[in-house]
Amino acid sequence: MSPRVALVSLRNDPGWTTPARFIAGDVTRRGFSTALRRRGWTVDVVVEATFDADVVDGVGDGNDEGVRWQFRRPDPAVAALRAVGHLAGDPSPHIRTPGLHLVRAVRSLNAGVGPDLIHSFDLVFYPNLLALSRLARPLLAHFHGGAPARRPGWRVAERLALSKVDRLLFTTVDQAVPWIESGYPGDRVRTILETSVLVPGAVPLGLPGSPALVCVGRLDNVKDPLTVLAGFDRLLKTHPNAVLHLAWTDAPLHAEILARAAAFGPAVRLHGRLLPADAFALIANADALLQASVREVCGVAVLEAMAAGTPPVVTDIPAFTAVLGDCGARFSAGDAEGMARAIRGVLADPTQRTRCRARFDAALSFDALAMELDAIYRELLHP
Repeated sequence: MSPRVALVSLRNDPGWTTPARFIAGDVTRRGFSTALRRRGWTVDVVVEATFDADVVDGVGDGNDEGVRWQFRRPDPAVAALRAVGHLAGDPSPHIRTPGLHLVRAVRSLNAGVGPDLIHSFDLVFYPNLLALSRLARPLLAHFHGGAPARRPGWRVAERLALSKVDRLLFTTVDQAVPWIESGYPGDRVRTILETSVLVPGAVPLGLPGSPALVCVGRLDNVKDPLTVLAGFDRLLKTHPNAVLHLAWTDAPLHAEILARAAAFGPAVRLHGRLLPADAFALIANADALLQASVREVCGVAVLEAMAAGTPPVVTDIPAFTAVLGDCGARFSAGDAEGMARAIRGVLADPTQRTRCRARFDAALSFDALAMELDAIYRELLHP
């Protein structure tokens, strides 16, 4: 019998109101689960939702039971506790409460025998990690943002919970440093990207611009779109027919960006908020993707660019270095002139598109990440 792993997450998007919409929207769990299934694992995904349901995704032949998804609503007591935390000013009360509804679902897997291994995607949800650890299975926690606890009481809870976690997974080693400095054993840390992308077919758009450049992401100080505009301004001195296409999700700097963009006239085109498939199509049709982030956990838009063969021109930060390898180009955060030089270098290299896609397939796709996870899982099951 193949080994069984449970992928567990308390994260929830209230907009996913049906199993089909949830599975389609939860790219990380769907991507990892289907890739692990292809490597011979029996996979259960246990996630919090606004509904209760058990469904199977991707049933193949008679020997393939597919990936089983269990959707569970929070217990009334947990929901009430979160409501109190929210009223008390806690912006993320779900982090402070154990997902007992998910723990029961994990325990019930495999006719009550449970999984061989548990992989949590909520590293900083310490009460939930502690509750999962009581199932006495190897337990991994995957970093998707957050920081070690600061308040003394929560530091105690953090250390207790993480003492029960067999492996912490980070995109880069530097992301693990705060937890190691807090006392987590460094020899239990492993590096693997937090996610990848499921590559849809690209739709030819015929983007205007020679070159056509794209920037996709939040309009905020972390993504630093102001440096993108400043770098593009410098590029125009040597590439006067270039066009920058801007699209975004949230936009705290919306008014300022619109005012700056207006000065460029038709050289900067605003696409506004886009659905994920439309954002991928924009990236896939560009000559380069531009990102000026000062920090990232991973960078989904950059992964999408690699998958599409669109060379990224991004800041020289650890997360992007882990993704790019020797593809694309990097520049120092805030350095607009360095960004323009990096764009010129990428545009002058005709091998970039082929190299980016080859690196995605070899090291960044869900299949490649599942190979890494497989080795980590088996290390725990067969020490």
